[in-house]
Amino acid sequence: MAVLCPSRDIFDKYLPIVEGQFAGKVLCIVDRDPSELRHAGKRFIFSLPEYVAGLQFDTVFLIHADISQAPKDARIGIKRKFISNIYLGCSRAETRLYISTSLARGGISDVFNMAIDRKSLTIVE
Repeated sequence: MAVLCPSRDIFDKYLPIVEGQFAGKVLCIVDRDPSELRHAGKRFIFSLPEYVAGLQFDTVFLIHADISQAPKDARIGIKRKFISNIYLGCSRAETRLYISTSLARGGISDVFNMAIDRKSLTIVE
């Protein structure tokens, strides 16, 4: 299982909390060196999507896929980076994918609109 955060700022904020609260139960991946994963065992992974590119997990929780990460008026480069991280995070899931957003950070991003309209994603409040 992996918990992936597409935002570097939020990842950096959560990292010490996750390491403290889930000590022994989590493997935090903080760079692109995959050698740490050999020792994951039954621990869950906490990482940025780009650090686990190419790897698959049975279940992925993609946290803070918020509109504030790439607002409608954001520069195209910011939007592309956000969409790339969302794609990387979502495509790591083999069986189950859960995407969470924060209303305090603007709620669900408009990049999910087509998937919601086509019923590929279901909103659960």
